[in-house]
Amino acid sequence: LMLAVLLAVWGVAQVKRVQVQRELTHLRLVQERDAAARQAAESQLHLLQAQIQPHFLFNTLAALQHWVDAGDPRAGPLLRDLTGFLRRSTSLLAQTEVPLADEAEAARQYLRILQARLGERLQFSIDIDDTSGAQRLPAGILLTLVENAVEHGISPALRGGTVQVWARTQGGRLVLEVRDDGAGLALPLVDGLGLANCRQRLQHRHGPQATLSLQPLQPGACARVEVKTA
Repeated sequence: LMLAVLLAVWGVAQVKRVQVQRELTHLRLVQERDAAARQAAESQLHLLQAQIQPHFLFNTLAALQHWVDAGDPRAGPLLRDLTGFLRRSTSLLAQTEVPLADEAEAARQYLRILQARLGERLQFSIDIDDTSGAQRLPAGILLTLVENAVEHGISPALRGGTVQVWARTQGGRLVLEVRDDGAGLALPLVDGLGLANCRQRLQHRHGPQATLSLQPLQPGACARVEVKTA
């Protein structure tokens, strides 16, 4: 009887051991799969950053190229401003996420540089409260939206226009808007490289908790980012 009991206990123990081993193996496989998925997502994120960075920098340089070609005496001071901006923006874009306030300062420098070229044709305002400024977003989101507003909204409009950057944290969500009263959206709406990358990077970082939408205005357009913060 004792032998039968011992054999039964041993058998149960062996079954439990096998079950535990299977569970540990399954858990290890899940962790490895999750780690691989995270690595793939991070690799894709870095690839998207690499696409945004030269796109943005080359567009900025092209916007000022004619100052140098024309031998305008204002080219020297303007290029010094550009150097400072490129230093800041390159540092920001090398990071995965940055506080919105830091990127807003880079956007302010960028708009000042273009304002020097466009004169009265470009006006801008940036209104971001402290709470929103402390929120972190994938680097390059705001700069890309501002660049698009100037390139596709203000530059094509003969009268020029105004770019407005606004952000608030409302009901546990960060709301960021970049508005312009320029040429407006071309129909049908098609994302360019910059907007497509912004959507993908927000998706990688925040999943369904983040959205990026374009809204036509009369006149102009509004790019709106919403991210759940709590």
